[in-house]
Amino acid sequence: IRERLKKTTNLIYPLEKELSLLNELNEFELGRFFIKNRGLNGYWTSYLYRTYHAKRQVSHPLEHWMIYCCPVVVGTCERFKIFQSQIKKYAKSNSSIVSIPSGLMDDVLSIDFSDLKDLFLVGIDLDRNSLEEARKNSVLHGKENITILLQKDAWFLEVVDEYELIVSNGLNVYVANDELSNLWRSFYVALRYEGILITSFITPTPFISKFCSWKNFELEDAKIFHALFTDIIPGHWNYYVEEDVRNQLENVGFKIIEIVYDPMHI
Repeated sequence: IRERLKKTTNLIYPLEKELSLLNELNEFELGRFFIKNRGLNGYWTSYLYRTYHAKRQVSHPLEHWMIYCCPVVVGTCERFKIFQSQIKKYAKSNSSIVSIPSGLMDDVLSIDFSDLKDLFLVGIDLDRNSLEEARKNSVLHGKENITILLQKDAWFLEVVDEYELIVSNGLNVYVANDELSNLWRSFYVALRYEGILITSFITPTPFISKFCSWKNFELEDAKIFHALFTDIIPGHWNYYVEEDVRNQLENVGFKIIEIVYDPMHI
């Protein structure tokens, strides 16, 4: 990474500051995971949500910034609350809520469904470790008896008209547009008539698109984000404007009911 940064001519900060940020990332576990994997697994995604919403203190200044100031992380954590309100809105008795990819299923398992009967929570993930963590999480929330965990590929669910509600966050961040169409089609086929898909997308940052819709953010925070996740850790993140997402979903048959933005429009 250091040698690549030294050869890069369009860094957002001077080289010395970028190398300093790289050194800081190596000083805490979350940062080291980002460097090694260029993204998050179910465990670390859950760590961000739980730490942010519990307002827990973290000791490293950069880790604190990542959780409480990084625009995309804050927007994603706010997305968590939006998902929960939407899940609660559409959940009903005698049905199933499917989380794909499951991760730890925090956004589903932490909801009180006591007013509903014969509701099943289904977690689908290719990652066996995420499924095991989801199983533990279901026990923690007292929902192990209504939780079903399946190791499957989201693109090949092999079910038709099966589910009432699918919840999906994160997959579209890492896949190309042609693969994404197949993902939406897989969900569409798996849902019953008038079934609901709750999903999300990340809008472009101010440094990669003139169509940035971000609001209520500090420019310096956006610059640090760009330095970390474009310069230092070149991620394969995909950003979308609303019109693109509408077209993607409508092209496979979905009807858009509502688009709910977090306060920062991220």
